[in-house]
Amino acid sequence: MSGARSPNGLSSVVIASFIGLLLLLLTVAPAVADNPGSIDGIIEDGEYPHNATAAGGDFELHWKVVDDQVHFGVKGKTNGWVAIGLEPTAFMKDADMYFGWFAGGETHANDAYATGNFGPHPKDTDQGGTFDIDEFNVTQLGGWTTFEFIRQLDTGDSKDH
Repeated sequence: MSGARSPNGLSSVVIASFIGLLLLLLTVAPAVADNPGSIDGIIEDGEYPHNATAAGGDFELHWKVVDDQVHFGVKGKTNGWVAIGLEPTAFMKDADMYFGWFAGGETHANDAYATGNFGPHPKDTDQGGTFDIDEFNVTQLGGWTTFEFIRQLDTGDSKDH
């Protein structure tokens, strides 16, 4: 089973497996970063103590825990959008999703929750949840889209994991 493909060609099965790995790593290695860094849409060497790659290096996930927040850096070889989904129950279903994109000279972000195996993934706010991205930035440089964002570890939102 190959799964559905995102606009950058990553299969949902690969993404779901990658998310499972992330959750394990967050559980066993939530080291607190000394330097919170800046949310500028650029991932600097050493900015995040934890990272993982997928899709032959075309997708990168970086993260760190700072006090009661988690900082994410998501980078994909695409000129579209990048996203992560946390704790899906099957493919994308029930995933807590975060999308970042740059369009029309502006940065955009969405906090969503997947209601089906391959979508849709409506906004949390359309499902009784809350928008829980505290700060974000998105850049597109050299064929890569980078989305950095901060959210609380515990948002109190039933649509967040």
